[in-house]
Amino acid sequence: MGKINLDYMAGIFDGEGCIIIAKRKPISKTSEINPSYWIRIGVQITDRWICELFKFSFGGRIEISKKPTNKTFTCWRWVVDGQDASDILKILLPHLHLKRAQAELAIQFQNNKHHGGWGGQKPKEYTILEEANYVLMRNLKREKML
Repeated sequence: MGKINLDYMAGIFDGEGCIIIAKRKPISKTSEINPSYWIRIGVQITDRWICELFKFSFGGRIEISKKPTNKTFTCWRWVVDGQDASDILKILLPHLHLKRAQAELAIQFQNNKHHGGWGGQKPKEYTILEEANYVLMRNLKREKML
């Protein structure tokens, strides 16, 4: 992909994109399974063509937004999770401005991710580190709103 296309897509991502560290809490307070965390990136926009461009360029999936921002227009959302999201952020990172700190945190989070297998217990220190990154990402997003 050429520099112009990456600049264009990074510009759209800076304006309409989202980077989150998502958290799924344990089923119950007595559950022995730690909360799970993962990264998710996406672009939500009323122009489906933009979502198709991201899907064609990077993979992922396209969904109809459950919460349209405007009742007159349908909103579309391009979404990617986990390692694939991190790989995409690594490509976009040199071209990002507004979401650079969030992208760097998400990449670092994914690089440090504990892969202990399905349903297995991960060491407590991994859960503490993941929770700290989850809170830090939320704070980075709040700073952008001020």
